[in-house]
Amino acid sequence: MNKQNVRKWVEALRSGNFKQATGQLCNDGAYCCLGVACTIANVSINGEHFNSVLPDAVMEWLGVEDSDPEIGERRATQWNDSEAKTFPEIADLIEKEWLGDELPSTRISRIREYVTRRKAA
Repeated sequence: MNKQNVRKWVEALRSGNFKQATGQLCNDGAYCCLGVACTIANVSINGEHFNSVLPDAVMEWLGVEDSDPEIGERRATQWNDSEAKTFPEIADLIEKEWLGDELPSTRISRIREYVTRRKAA
């Protein structure tokens, strides 16, 4: 797994820059969680890749062996479509399951803000 690129995907899912869709990588300017990965990997998702799983180039970029990778108990498309998890919720799942041995930078920022507020109080 390419943890650096997985972190980029997690950050993109949390960014608020992508409208969420289901059933396809991209549909009318909205994306499923895997479509976000394709976009930040700079891999076209038009034409032959206009479906619901990762193209080979994005699998390689992320360092995963499955076009619909498992994230904990479910596959990415299941979290996005069937379970209707939001992008930030999916980002949390990816961090927990794939980056669990690291403390995410977004959480470090929240901890710092909390400590700063506590010291000021």
